[in-house]
Amino acid sequence: MSMQPLIKAALAADAPLLLWGPPGVGKTAVIEALAAQTGARLVTLIGSQLDPTDVGGLLMPDLAAARVQTLAPDWAVSLAEAASKGQPAWLFLDELSCAPRAVQAALLHVVQSRVVARVSLAKVRIVAAANPPELAADGWALSAATANRWVHLPWVVDLGAWCEGMRAGWCQDQSPAVAASRALIARYVASSMTPKTSKEDVPPLLVVPTNPEAQGSAWPSPRSWDAAARLLASLAEPPSSDSAHVLVAGAVGRAQAIGLLTWLTEAHLPDPEALLAAPLEHKLPQRVDQLSAAVEAACSAACAKHKGRRARVAAAWQLLTRIPKDVAVPAGGTLCRARLAHKELQVDKLPPLGLELDKVLRAASEGLEV
Repeated sequence: MSMQPLIKAALAADAPLLLWGPPGVGKTAVIEALAAQTGARLVTLIGSQLDPTDVGGLLMPDLAAARVQTLAPDWAVSLAEAASKGQPAWLFLDELSCAPRAVQAALLHVVQSRVVARVSLAKVRIVAAANPPELAADGWALSAATANRWVHLPWVVDLGAWCEGMRAGWCQDQSPAVAASRALIARYVASSMTPKTSKEDVPPLLVVPTNPEAQGSAWPSPRSWDAAARLLASLAEPPSSDSAHVLVAGAVGRAQAIGLLTWLTEAHLPDPEALLAAPLEHKLPQRVDQLSAAVEAACSAACAKHKGRRARVAAAWQLLTRIPKDVAVPAGGTLCRARLAHKELQVDKLPPLGLELDKVLRAASEGLEV
């Protein structure tokens, strides 16, 4: 089950939404990506780092009027200004279950009244995220009054949505090297899934240790896999190097690092830049999993921040004409999403596969207005 339609529905209904899930599963990344897609002004407050005055405002003496007034926090003013201009405005409360009781009470007042120091937040949508108390450092269960103000949704790890996010760079600017690395790791994780693996339990994408001591070390999650991708992209050494093993193991744990780096080393995948430079001539892998990895990495690299992005995306479409349609769909979806996100990519004529995917993605992007 994809979480995005549920989040969009709650935002459209103006129902304060509380997302429950272990750390590192992508709650924050999905909210940030949705805000970027929607053009919303997003303000994130981290519960464990808040003081009640950060939420309700600071008392300031007004000597001229011989009284004390409350100075609204900057985050509230920013959201109110965006909403007054017709821009979607979202308040994201992260680590809510780790917030001190006094901060929870202040946040409850914001959720209930939609007013902070006489600044109206009536048009602001509110989403929160929390780790289960047993997985949150210094966390505890919410009070009954606080809990009853939220629509509670357990976070479901969606492998397909995560792979899409990795291939698209989470709707943020990224270098071609990072883009290619993210796409490769997404393909590795997806190909490592067994047919018996359920959607609710998706190793090796997410393996939360049951041992509290092990929870404080490296283990695989959507967040730590993304860190591994960025680490690999920053290295000028091959995945077989000692440096790659040490860094990736530091992100996702030793066992997963060995699996990933062995796969990368033995696949002998072509350089994404070489594929984009000669999309119709460069030799492609024969194995389907390696072919998928190669073209997805190249297409993600083509969509990344680059002065020649338009020409690189055109080359990526040429590359996809050489492979079976079912293998080309994920990479083609990445190209079409980039077309929706970047104006300079919306003028070129799409090949037949691109036209089909573009139509589907445009219909899906209309969705629910928030």
